[in-house]
Amino acid sequence: MTITKVQFISPRIEETFLSDYRELLAHFNVNAFKESLSSFMQLNYTAERLMAAPLEPGSYRRILAFSTITLLNRGAVTPLIDFNSAANADMDRLRRETDIDVELIQAPAPQAPTAEELLAAEVRSDWKKLSSDQLRKKKASSRAYSNMLERLANDGTLESSVTSLRIAGS
Repeated sequence: MTITKVQFISPRIEETFLSDYRELLAHFNVNAFKESLSSFMQLNYTAERLMAAPLEPGSYRRILAFSTITLLNRGAVTPLIDFNSAANADMDRLRRETDIDVELIQAPAPQAPTAEELLAAEVRSDWKKLSSDQLRKKKASSRAYSNMLERLANDGTLESSVTSLRIAGS
């Protein structure tokens, strides 16, 4: 029995695809999902197309991706449990790969400011609001605060309220 090129390549492309989206697919009965995927592909693609696709670079993977996103979007396969963050990340990658429902991809949450950024913001705020005596006391009580105040002053990034008001009033 001779194995054709298609019979050799197809399972490898499928394995790679399923592995790439393993977090997402782990939320489904894998055997039932594969059956649904196979049925969808048989209904929507001719046997000739499915035989030729593995020999065309990227074509068979596009068919797998499109079929998967379509099954998921139509609710044709039901997850066993709610998606976790890894499954949602896989779903976002699948949306990008297929260019289907990319508007549903949520932007990543902004990163929390670092301790250094918070300290710099505090120093800038204090520079505008506190008197010189109050600033000297804060500077004397914290080495980190003192270093940040000096760094911002040397960089010229501390805004002078007198200059700002004068320029605004001109």
